[in-house]
Amino acid sequence: MKQLIEKIELANNQLNIAKAKVAYPQLYPYSETEVELLKFTNEFLDLKKEAVQQTNIENQKSLIFQQLSEYIRVIEKEHIHAFSKKQGLSFDLFYIAPLMNIRDIVFFSQNGLAGVIYNLTLNEEDAVNNKEQFLDFLKNKKLEVQKLNNLSELYDFYTVFRDTIKKDFS
Repeated sequence: MKQLIEKIELANNQLNIAKAKVAYPQLYPYSETEVELLKFTNEFLDLKKEAVQQTNIENQKSLIFQQLSEYIRVIEKEHIHAFSKKQGLSFDLFYIAPLMNIRDIVFFSQNGLAGVIYNLTLNEEDAVNNKEQFLDFLKNKKLEVQKLNNLSELYDFYTVFRDTIKKDFS
């Protein structure tokens, strides 16, 4: 399963690069980029078809469900101070942490839950101010994961999860 996910991610990245090249015909010859686009599209679709065949994803669904449950429990607890967006680093780790942990425990390490620890802050500029919106997002994703039927849907779930976090919360 891990190898198939890695192949899908690689094909998806190559497909996105080919799509980007099409947007710059002055730099990349149209005939070459069209061939690349067709090749990577077919490769990606073939891998997705293979992923649809893999329906034994109960462990992965359970890991996602449990991980999201743990995030929700931690966020719902009463805290004296606000959560820190940056978590002591230079980017919004509060929002990115679920994304990184779910990707790792489900697709790569597959070794169970990562502990959820969020730092608090006294700094108003670093304080998470949309905690409820993020919590609702996690709760909706937790419900969605129960409806997944195959590896392709699991990959799509993660992709949408990732894109939504990057677009709406980071």
